Amino acid sequence: MGGPAHAREMVNEGAALVAASEDEELAHALAEVFIRAGIVCEESNDPVGVELAGAAKNAAALAAGATSARG
Repeated sequence: MGGPAHAREMVNEGAALVAASEDEELAHALAEVFIRAGIVCEESNDPVGVELAGAAKNAAALAAGATSARG
C-alpha cells in the first residue's frame, strides 16, 4: 500500500492510495476493499516503483519543510 496514509488528507482533500503487488489479482482485491469503504485506491503491478515514489515524496516534503522558513 502506498499513499498519504493520513485520514484527514484522504477525507478532506481526496488523496488516493495505491495497492501494489506483482500479483495483479491481489492488487485488485486489496484495492476493492478500500474502494468499497469509499476511498480512492488505484492498482499497480510495480510495488518497488510505489515504494520509490513514496521515498521521493518524503524527500521532497522534507526539503520543502526545511526551506519554508527561509522564504
